[in-house]
Amino acid sequence: MKITRSKPESALLYCSFLGLEDDSDTPLAFPSIWNSCHHCKPIVGVNLDHQSNFCLSARHTSCPAYLQAPDQKLPDEIRIVQPSFSGYRFRQIFLPTLALLVVVIILGWFFAPDMFSALNLLNTRSSGQASLITPQSIQKTPSPSSIAVAVILTATEPSLSTLRPIITNPTMPAAIQITPTLLSKRNPHEIESLIGLNYIFRIHRAKGAEDIYTLAYENGTTAAAIVSINYIIKIPFSAQQLVVIPVYRKDVSELPLFEAYRVTEDTTIELLSTQLDVDPAQLQFYNGLGSYTQLYKGEWLVVPHEKKQAE
Repeated sequence: MKITRSKPESALLYCSFLGLEDDSDTPLAFPSIWNSCHHCKPIVGVNLDHQSNFCLSARHTSCPAYLQAPDQKLPDEIRIVQPSFSGYRFRQIFLPTLALLVVVIILGWFFAPDMFSALNLLNTRSSGQASLITPQSIQKTPSPSSIAVAVILTATEPSLSTLRPIITNPTMPAAIQITPTLLSKRNPHEIESLIGLNYIFRIHRAKGAEDIYTLAYENGTTAAAIVSINYIIKIPFSAQQLVVIPVYRKDVSELPLFEAYRVTEDTTIELLSTQLDVDPAQLQFYNGLGSYTQLYKGEWLVVPHEKKQAE
């Protein structure tokens, strides 16, 4: 486009070919990336140093681009240098995004370890062998190895949602899928922890006038089931009262009565069964002890008692 000049070019203090990309008659009066040269084709920006030394001064008539024929390419040394992806965009866009991703991964690793534990647990179970445990299968003969076989249900205390899919409701003590692991010592049962394998129980210490219906709902059972399996129970609960809860089981008709008991000294299943006058196989089975016979001071057990026949 031909630009008509109102004054001789030598009298101008800036180049008449300098203007905005879409407005050739309006340049900015200071070096700017928006100033472009309209004497050349294509129209491109002029680098800031060249604008200061030539375009925006009386020396513009000695500019190499000004002296060349119209519609020629602007010399490379005069062009403005556009930010490259490897430099500007990489630093301004990619690096902050990468830093944010690293922070999210670190926070997830430290504050959500249970997710990784759950994935490892599922992987372990999928490769394990199923075993059938019944009171009749518990052997009284010593193990040929000094290392006992412990039944590990979860890496930590299992949640109720983890237990629900593998608990059945048979007429006789049922099978449960387990993963045998060799251990020299098992973890003693704590109060409020889950006890058992085929049947799951929780020994609860009441906090006073607690609502039995709420307690039953929280453990996936019924108030009637709680009352039915406790050898000794008082309703409403008194403070510190011990209650055996059938976890995620509502039909308890095939179960005996249970009493919460805390072991007072290191002993064995056989000795404690004799002391309490209960069946050692039943005591071992309902507490999910597998082939273990050793009991530890301070641990909690559910002690089975036969139901009295109605007269």
